[in-house]
Amino acid sequence: MRLKINTLLVVAFALILVSCGNRRGGEGKLPKVKDVVLEQALDSLAGQNFSSFYAKLNTDYKDSSRSVSFKISLRMVQDSAIGATIKVASIPFVNAVISPDSVKMTNRQDRCYTLQSIDFLKENFGVSFTHRNMEELLMGFPIAYSSELEYERKKDPYAYTLSTTLKKDGDSGDDLKIYYDFNRDVNQLKSTRLVSESDNTEIKIDYKTRQLVDGYAVPELVEIVIYIPKQEISLKLEYRKPRVNESETIHFVIPDSYDPCK
Repeated sequence: MRLKINTLLVVAFALILVSCGNRRGGEGKLPKVKDVVLEQALDSLAGQNFSSFYAKLNTDYKDSSRSVSFKISLRMVQDSAIGATIKVASIPFVNAVISPDSVKMTNRQDRCYTLQSIDFLKENFGVSFTHRNMEELLMGFPIAYSSELEYERKKDPYAYTLSTTLKKDGDSGDDLKIYYDFNRDVNQLKSTRLVSESDNTEIKIDYKTRQLVDGYAVPELVEIVIYIPKQEISLKLEYRKPRVNESETIHFVIPDSYDPCK
């Protein structure tokens, strides 16, 4: 049980997405924008690249049984690894590294470790996330964008929203709907949402505020809500001291005295 909770703390922050097209009281209709403008904006945002990223995340986690606050030291090297050290009361108790094909964790409190394939994320959250998808989420980029997919404009005078449909697990027929919601200036994503009707799962992420760091509109305050059957998980992430494209090193060592987590 403790492993499952720790797993949730490690990767829930990497999971995804969005609130789209909700009318806000007191707000008027948005100026008219052609569909092609939204499509070009999405393509441009998806084309962003970075070599590395670092930030401290003040994190509030809540589900139906518990509420806890903790800090995450986040390091990313693009297309290589995502490293996260979770601290509670300034004491590190979980260290995790997610690579394109694996998930590795050490638990200082239980003196144990976990070594799994990247499928470990799908098994625990029901949504297939690649390493790249998690980078996109944490950087505030469009998740799972492809120029080969078709994008549909949602007819809503109060929101700029594009949506697309992905097939989960190849040709299984299990569709995953993705919604991208733009800000008023159509130059950043305001939110993203993933919906899987087959397993009643929805992940919404709101990028409440952003901060400009070396030309990147890095998230500043992010709110994530994950809806799964009989459970609602919420996370609030506050990015502090972010830096982009500076040299970052991700360390992961399993002490000899640790045993596999059970």
